[in-house]
Amino acid sequence: MAGRILVVLAALIAVSAASGAEAAVTRIDSNGTVVVDGRKVFPIVLAKGPPPGATTPTGADAIAEVTGAGASFLKVGPATVPWTAADIDEAKLEDQAAAAHGAYTWINLATLSNATAGSSADALLRQVVTSLQADSGGSAIGMWKGADEPWWSGLAPGALQFAYCRSTGRGDASWCGGEPVLDRDHLWVTIQAPRGTSTDLAPYSAVTDVHGVDVYPVTAATPTPDLHPVGSWPSTLRRPCRNSAEMSASSCSL
Repeated sequence: MAGRILVVLAALIAVSAASGAEAAVTRIDSNGTVVVDGRKVFPIVLAKGPPPGATTPTGADAIAEVTGAGASFLKVGPATVPWTAADIDEAKLEDQAAAAHGAYTWINLATLSNATAGSSADALLRQVVTSLQADSGGSAIGMWKGADEPWWSGLAPGALQFAYCRSTGRGDASWCGGEPVLDRDHLWVTIQAPRGTSTDLAPYSAVTDVHGVDVYPVTAATPTPDLHPVGSWPSTLRRPCRNSAEMSASSCSL
């Protein structure tokens, strides 16, 4: 989703999250609102944001420019290729830059979202999560982004259970495959394509904390866009929302 502004159009599933030490803690409250370090926020995400040190055409700091305009999260990490050591180092710099500007990051773990216990992808998932958390920029980590458009891509919910459980400790404990939980302090996000029905998308609510749709009605070529999908797709996700008997939390809302 490089170069696009991603406003999360989400059916938010409330879950409990344990408190962390110095890192940011993100959770969903009983009203379905995203809470960051105790503050209610509406995440506005740039996917991706400016790189550290980038400047605007007028010479101003680019990250300061976008955060000053209201962006609160910047997506970092490779979207379609495996993480490398260089990617981890770059993500650390981006976390540090976000922290310096009072922003948070949305770490792209899409290529690791279907990892299995004991696999090389599992080892890389652990390396990415633990390395970024331990870095000085770890305080900026706000959310982990899982699979991108999984239903449209033919990726079944069952294939996403391990990475979700391993990374967050949520879902059925058996999904973790006996591996220790990496992080309990941050939300996990799954973004669907604007395709399918509520019945198609409902099963993915079990393997994510935030369920959204990547609708992009506003483009340079469409000065008067149809904004109807901005409301209709979150409603599609919300209809089959899981109830408190099925989850450890009690609400599900936009």
